[in-house]
Amino acid sequence: MRAPVLSDDFPSSQLKIFGHSMHLVYDQQKAIIYGGILGMAAQVQATTSELFELNLDTLALRKIKPKAESRKPKPRAFHASALISDYLIILGGKGDSQEFRADLWLFSLCKRDPHSASLSWTQMTILSPSGEHELEFAELVYHTMISVPKNNLLVARFANNVAWSTYFSC
Repeated sequence: MRAPVLSDDFPSSQLKIFGHSMHLVYDQQKAIIYGGILGMAAQVQATTSELFELNLDTLALRKIKPKAESRKPKPRAFHASALISDYLIILGGKGDSQEFRADLWLFSLCKRDPHSASLSWTQMTILSPSGEHELEFAELVYHTMISVPKNNLLVARFANNVAWSTYFSC
């Protein structure tokens, strides 16, 4: 399935989306929306990896374009995300053909610092607490992730009557 073609600016009333993540940027009167299953009017719905900015004053929706050289995550819905400072963090999710995502991505929203990798995606490596090897996650979907004080993340999931959680230090 192909996602609907969207212009850079379009009325948010035309967009249908679910399985996405959304974060409020308190000091800028905007919200950041990532991924999900996207459709417009009668068009076919498909999983997307698009990133949007919603102006909370005007309700105008604008597509955020990553730098051209930036790799980006594969399309996904039902992922977890957190906003820490000027960084959006995406973890896991589910793709179009029911495959699960078990990767971690960081998007830099910072436009103020000319030395930062602003408006670009970076795939992150998740190391074990000892730092000796990469951790792998399987079927990481329908979970939640929140930022906690001092730029840390808590990821939690409940499946098959078992609760699971882990804590990351950024």
